[in-house]
Amino acid sequence: MNKSRHIPYPTLLAATKGDTESIQYILHHFEGFICSLAKRQAYRADGSIYHVVDEEIRNRMETTLIQETLKFEFR
Repeated sequence: MNKSRHIPYPTLLAATKGDTESIQYILHHFEGFICSLAKRQAYRADGSIYHVVDEEIRNRMETTLIQETLKFEFR
């Protein structure tokens, strides 16, 4: 996959029509951003803090991205 700054127009168009490869491309494109937003603090047994990706939040964000992509209309 090409990790460019922008998602190609044909990929976006195909994703709005339900193309699974295009949707996967978009999810991969936003993976780092989604993971950074889904982080939360956790505590070790000794009381020290570390950060972990909350998988439930990550899954909800990915689901929302897919739903909104499918509803998107180009004008």
